[in-house]
Amino acid sequence: MEQGYLQLAPDPKHWPVFVQKMTRALVGFKGWPESDIRSIKAPALVVFGDNDVVIPEFEVKMFRLLGGDKASGGVTGSPASQLAVLPNTTHFTILQRADALLPIVTPFPDAPMPSLRLHSGLLVLPAPAGSSSCRIPR
Repeated sequence: MEQGYLQLAPDPKHWPVFVQKMTRALVGFKGWPESDIRSIKAPALVVFGDNDVVIPEFEVKMFRLLGGDKASGGVTGSPASQLAVLPNTTHFTILQRADALLPIVTPFPDAPMPSLRLHSGLLVLPAPAGSSSCRIPR
């Protein structure tokens, strides 16, 4: 993460300040009320890595609170929200996974609201060569 910051930051000398601010923000974060998350009506794309610091169960819960995973197998239509699990990816390397992110993120803002489809909106990508695949049980 430091390498990326040093390459992209307008003033790389502020790395220690950035770390201090991020630490304070993460230590004090208590989460959002479920009612606030449920109140979001816009389609949401929840993306995380299979080796993320945030556990998959939390990400799946967020996806469900955002209206995803209707457990109908697409029979009653697909949810507007989507979930993507990037294999062999951490919370800090996710932005280095353009190979996996771009095909998911690029079309999402322009996608029409879902209609009847034969899948549920849960997206689990195949792992890149040389790593194991990741699946989330229902």
